[in-house]
Amino acid sequence: MPELPAGSVMYGYPEECARFSARHPLWEEMMANLAKALDIAFTRVQTMDSNGDRFVYFFGRVISEDFMEITLISQHGYGVAASKLVRSMYEFTVTLEYLHKHPEEAGMFLDYHLIQRDKLLSRIIEIFGENIIDAKATAEVRKKAADVKRDFMIPVCEHPGAKMRLNHTWNKLDFVSMAKTTGALGDL
Repeated sequence: MPELPAGSVMYGYPEECARFSARHPLWEEMMANLAKALDIAFTRVQTMDSNGDRFVYFFGRVISEDFMEITLISQHGYGVAASKLVRSMYEFTVTLEYLHKHPEEAGMFLDYHLIQRDKLLSRIIEIFGENIIDAKATAEVRKKAADVKRDFMIPVCEHPGAKMRLNHTWNKLDFVSMAKTTGALGDL
């Protein structure tokens, strides 16, 4: 392992970096090509006519950054941390692919944010009290969530006339079922 120049700092495990480079001799070349592709995809003037376009762009950007973070920490010997990021990156990728195949559901995905904001607001008020957030802001969050809440209600059980409850997620499919609709990605 070559010595670092004076004043340099090395994070992680230098021996892991050396092993990674030995296992993947074409890594630097491949990463240079990937960096060019990401630059073409994300570092340009964007034409985004709809919320769906914006969603695909920014969610894709999150996924690409997750990948870069995974490679960085993997090179430095932090495999457990990389595994944690791989799971969320996979979930984001499945969601993005699902919405690509079902663009009519993008609005539902975006609307569920209003439900999540209301849930977060409830926890904040529960912990810090009603006066922590302006009453007008609280009322606005509650109203926006109420306006879309009916779209996210599901039956408690399979019986006809069953009570309804708020779904824990934006889609009526569970994650595994959603992943299976995406084709090969669902087999991972």
